Amino acid sequence: MRRVGLVAYWYPPRQVAGALRAASLARYLPAFGWEPVVITVRPRTSLYLSADRGVRVAGDPPEPDLATPDRAWHALAAGAVEAVRGAGALEPLKTENVLAGRRPFARAAHWAYRQVLAFPDDAWPWLVDRRSVARTLAARGVSAIVSTSPPPTAHMVAAGVAARLGVPWVADYRDPWSQRSAWRRAWPLQGLETRLERRTLARAAHVVAVSAPLAAGLRELLACPVSVVPNGFDPADRLLVVRDAVPLAADRFTLVHTGTLTHGTRDPGIVFAALAALIGRGAIRVDQLEVWFIGRHLAVARQAAAGWPVLAPALRYAAQVPRAAALDAQRRATVLLSLGSPDALYDGDVPTKVFEYLDAGRPVLGIASHASALAGLLRETRGGQIVTTAEEAAVALEGWVTAWRAEGRVASHADRAAIARYERRRLAAEFAAVLDRTVPERRADAAS
Repeated sequence: MRRVGLVAYWYPPRQVAGALRAASLARYLPAFGWEPVVITVRPRTSLYLSADRGVRVAGDPPEPDLATPDRAWHALAAGAVEAVRGAGALEPLKTENVLAGRRPFARAAHWAYRQVLAFPDDAWPWLVDRRSVARTLAARGVSAIVSTSPPPTAHMVAAGVAARLGVPWVADYRDPWSQRSAWRRAWPLQGLETRLERRTLARAAHVVAVSAPLAAGLRELLACPVSVVPNGFDPADRLLVVRDAVPLAADRFTLVHTGTLTHGTRDPGIVFAALAALIGRGAIRVDQLEVWFIGRHLAVARQAAAGWPVLAPALRYAAQVPRAAALDAQRRATVLLSLGSPDALYDGDVPTKVFEYLDAGRPVLGIASHASALAGLLRETRGGQIVTTAEEAAVALEGWVTAWRAEGRVASHADRAAIARYERRRLAAEFAAVLDRTVPERRADAAS
């Protein structure tokens, strides 16, 4: 079996969406002839750690082969604050809570931090560990290296190590780098970042992206082949034990959003406006409704909710909960929410949780453009509806409310065969096929 280095800043036990892709590659690539050698960082604080960390179950991804110190600026700052004031003091420092706040000096400091100090991202001090990464991968005799971003620093680490070892490198993009939709750097840093990305990726043998729009943008920017291997879901997650279930009401029309909220581009304003309209015309009473936000940056939802006081009795919040509890809440929801932007700039965004939503078997209300990758996914799987305005959202929700009133539930009409295409084991097979095409046979023979 050939070995492949897997460079991933986000990796379990940290509970973030980016860690799921790396974990699934580490778990399933061996079934397709590639043994991963995992390179990551050691968590410095409780920030982003799983609420049920330390509890390992069958099917967990392998432990890292090398976990270097986490030198990212956000980790250093969080570690200092947590040591002095405790974990609770970290919440106001999170990006979305700063942006949603009304403190101009904090917002200005954050702008300077993100634009200048965090260039190309705040994990760039990880570059000092390239030699130890190279030693580890050389000792394990890897035939190739895969890095997954964000943060882009993972690609920079992998590029240098691949050149040092003389092995092919595959760069995996979960989100864009210089082409990111959420924000752009100020001039002239935007141009510098684009050139840095081109220069770094010039060393890549292949690039993988999670959606067709993201791949199209990378093909325009980079001079190397680009393949699409989407995100997905893991059927093994259905076996996770739920210890502290989120208390969803069984007799209410329940909307659930799990994951991270984003100020301005992933907030629930459109959904709130639609629900207020339904309540206003008597389609549903507020005491028949529950809206749950489970995850991070809940201040974004709370701030948006201030504009819709009629919804206050229905709104529920649960900070970071064990992954099993979040998945259980998805399965018990009436409708699941995928919050995004209808702007075409975001057409390549497909939140990882949407694949979990599809596996949960509940209809999805997605906010995105009708030409987006998310819209294509929901059409393909018949997993839900895409809306771009509060009016469209109200129409979709009213149809589901009518069905809920008549039957006590909302049936899913999803195509389970189409959804099965996104099982993570199958996607690992696609990734392995990229590696098989990328690594020359003579190198594979030498490694064996």
